[in-house]
Order: sequence, then structure tokens, then C-alpha cells
Amino acid sequence: MPVAQTILARAAGAERMGRVMALVGVPALLAPILGPLAGGLIVDHLPWRWIFLINLPVGVASVLISVRRLPAGLLVAPQGIGTAISMPIAGALADKIGPRRVVVTGMVLVTLGTLVLTQVPDGLPSWAAAFALVVRGLGFGAAMMPAMAAGYRTLPASAAGHASSVLQIFSRVGGTIGAALMAVILTQTGDFGTAFWFATGITAVAALASLLLPGSGTRTSHKEQ
Repeated sequence: MPVAQTILARAAGAERMGRVMALVGVPALLAPILGPLAGGLIVDHLPWRWIFLINLPVGVASVLISVRRLPAGLLVAPQGIGTAISMPIAGALADKIGPRRVVVTGMVLVTLGTLVLTQVPDGLPSWAAAFALVVRGLGFGAAMMPAMAAGYRTLPASAAGHASSVLQIFSRVGGTIGAALMAVILTQTGDFGTAFWFATGITAVAALASLLLPGSGTRTSHKEQ
């Protein structure tokens, strides 16, 4: 979203900035209203699986628009493919061997993939960039859900609701701050390499922090406290 708004701001210019931002703001306000409404209608009148299936045409339309409007839009697809491949495997592994090793491996993959992308300004071939994005996707898929699940492993059932709220807050705030930071760096420097070096450092720190997650010896507590 920050990158999209940056593109719009540059294309609009100062004289049309107000109208463009107002136009962009309308979907952002309507989506949180219409989304839950549509979800409620689906649950009442269709099988629950349609809550997820409804996202397929929306996702396809978004990809097609991105490819048509942004020449580099298609390059993002390999990362999504990597995530889709690794996520179910990572979930099963986390249940068997604990989340720590799975998340650490995932974050190392993200770091390595991001490190390759620092060479984009030096003429990184498209196939190499696509491969790096696949590696990043594999890493994200391995890290995201096991890391979230790790937060519940030692909690009593009575604390699950509070934990869900806290995890969602940190996830939203962290994602927003990270995206905004990368957008600011890219806007100020105009150099993708610099932005990716910052991202590499952040993911490396996250890889080290993931060593603190529970290992295979930690089991979920079902005792109410």
C-alpha cells in the first residue's frame, strides 16, 4: 500500500493530490465495512468454505491489474508461490519438532533471499530475482504460522482470546511500520539496493530473535489457570 500510494502521488502531482488521496481513501474506508457484511451473508447462505473461495477472483483480478499497470507486478508472484508451498509443510513440522527450528529456518531463508535482492541495482537477472523471491516466500511460509502458533503453546485455554488480540495487534502494527519504513527509505534514497539492505538487517535480527521460541520439549498446557 505505501508503494502504491507513492506511485499515485508521483503520477498525480501537487495540483491533483487532494482529489487522488480522497479517491483512494474511499475503498480503504468501505472495505472494513463491506467485508464483514459480505462474510456474514456468506456464512448465513453458503457453505463456510466460500469465505475463503470468494478471495480467489478478487486475488486474480488484483494480479491482472498489477501486471497490466505495473511492469514489475508479475515478479511478486514467485514469493506467493513459495509461501503457498511451504506453509502447510511448516505447520506439520512445527507440531512434530516444535516451532523454533522451523521458524529459524524460515527466517534464514527470508534473510538469504532478501540479501540476493540487494543486487537489483547492479543488474540482477530476472530469473535470479524470481528465484530469490521464491526463497523468501518459502521462508515466510515456514516462519509466519509456526511463530503465531508458538504464542499459544504454553497458554491455558482461558488466555487464548487475550493472546489472539495481542498477536493480531503486534502483527498489524509491525507490518504497517515495516512497510512504511521501507517506503520511506526507498523514497528518500531512490535505491532499491539500500532498501533491501535494511530489510536484510531486519530479517537477520528476526532470525536471531526466533531462537527464543519454544523448542520440541515444550508442550501446550491445557490446564486452566
